[in-house]
Formats: sequence, C-alpha cells, structure tokens
Amino acid sequence: MFFPDGWFLNEPAALLRALAMGFEESGGELRAGAAVVGIRGADGGGASVMLDDHTLLEADEVVLAAGAHSARLVSSLGEFCPLDTERGYHVVFEPGSEQLLSR
Repeated sequence: MFFPDGWFLNEPAALLRALAMGFEESGGELRAGAAVVGIRGADGGGASVMLDDHTLLEADEVVLAAGAHSARLVSSLGEFCPLDTERGYHVVFEPGSEQLLSR
C-alpha cells in the first residue's frame, strides 16, 4: 500500500503515555502484568474478561485492541474475526528526496 500523506512518531512511548493518562482521567483503569485469556458476554449485557492470574473483570464496555491476538480473543465470544498478520516493512525518505514512488 502507498500512503502519500503518511506520518510517523519520533517518540511513540510519549503518545502511549498521553493516551493512558487521558484514559485514566476519564475513569478508565489500566492493568499491567496480567494477560487477557478470554472474554465472554455477561448476563444482562456487558462483558467479563478473564486474566491469566484468574482475575475476572466485569465491564459495561470492553475495547478489544490486542493486535495479532484479537482473533483468538474474539473466538472466545463464539465469533469469527477475519484477521491475519504479516510481517511489515517500511521505507523512510529524507525530506527533499526525489520522488521515488509513484502510482
């Protein structure tokens, strides 16, 4: 794919910190150190999320943003997610370089 208006970050960790801070300031809770092993619909709506330390979290809403692991987690809900992963490559050209790609 060719994205003529693509962009990149010099400090992706700074973006993640800012997103995490905004999430927590709006009432979200971040958990570190335990992996999600399953998700299931909860009685009356919402969802239950099982962690590998056997903690069960209940929530009205869950965002599934597990990248390559999303398909496996969606299957724990009895759903199919047509997601596959591949190795990616990218090239960065210096500003002012001659146009090297065209389509």
